[in-house]
Amino acid sequence: MTKNKQVLIRLTNEDKELAKLVSSEILGKENISKLFVKMLHSTAKNQPILTDVQLATFRLAVCQLSGIARNLNQVTRRLNSEEVVSLDNLGSHYLESLKDYIYKLNNEFKKIINNK
Repeated sequence: MTKNKQVLIRLTNEDKELAKLVSSEILGKENISKLFVKMLHSTAKNQPILTDVQLATFRLAVCQLSGIARNLNQVTRRLNSEEVVSLDNLGSHYLESLKDYIYKLNNEFKKIINNK
């Protein structure tokens, strides 16, 4: 979609400097126009405004959770198969560490999402 409409916004010098600072923090570069578009979209869709670093962290955590889900599916499949495998063979410490890891990732997700 081509951006061909221009909007004039009047700001005080302090507000302009603040907008530059915020855009640098959120976007990694000074771009007031992109900042306002991002804020508009985030507000309209009731989504958090994420920095590029937060977004990359979020995506990495999603990939890690997907890997954990695949592993748990494999464990479940083996437990339900004709091969009788007890939880002792899997190691209760392994399942406990998975639970702790998922709990930590959940807390990280909450921090990112609630950081509006």
